[in-house]
Order: sequence, then structure tokens, then C-alpha cells
Amino acid sequence: MLALAGVGLALGGCDILGTSSSDSIQVQLNEWAIIADPAVTTAGTNTFEVFNNGKEPHSFAVLLPPVEDGERYQIVGELGEIEPDGSATLTVTLEEATVYELASLRVEISGGDLRSDYDEGMRLDYEVE
Repeated sequence: MLALAGVGLALGGCDILGTSSSDSIQVQLNEWAIIADPAVTTAGTNTFEVFNNGKEPHSFAVLLPPVEDGERYQIVGELGEIEPDGSATLTVTLEEATVYELASLRVEISGGDLRSDYDEGMRLDYEVE
């Protein structure tokens, strides 16, 4: 088993539009989904507290998608493997008017088969106003 990334978020107050007012976000990892609350945040320093509610270890990363074809994703921040019922916290700086991707980059090799959390759907577009 190889863990490539993992990240966390902390939930603070939210305004009526579902935008973070305290620059903290709570993230839940499950098989095979990522849920973030609030769904939108503001630019600047943001703290992510990630909780693994799944039955398997997962990782978490904040990614900046490529702007042009042929470019690679940039890893803005990442945490290592988070065990089931575990949590981790990550603080990163996010830019205004940008859509990031929250993802688990964990890869598992078992019996010669390769399985990626990302390929299983553990990714979420995340908007910054």
C-alpha cells in the first residue's frame, strides 16, 4: 500500500450563502467521495480539517488544476495517509476566483492490481471567491 497525499480541514462559521466566513473548512472522506463544508470559501489563508469516515485509509490534497493542455496539476498542500476514524489538519493559501480540486491521491497495490482513490471518484471541485 502506498499513500501519496492526505489533507485536513476545520469548519468555522458560515454565512447564509454557504461561504466560509472564518476561512476554515471541514472535509469528510468516505468510500468513494469527498464532502466539503462550506462548499465555497474566500481567498487567503484557509485551514482544512479532514475526517476519514470511511473504512479504508485515505489521503487528502488540495490541487490547482492545469490552465493549459499538457500542464500538470500543482499540489498546493497535502497530508499523508489518514486512517479510518482519523483526522488531520492542513493550512494553505488559496487564490481568489480560482477553482481548486480536493482529492485523495492514495494508491493501493494488491495482488498485482493498482487502485487509485482518485480514479474511484475521490475528487471534488472547490471554488474560492
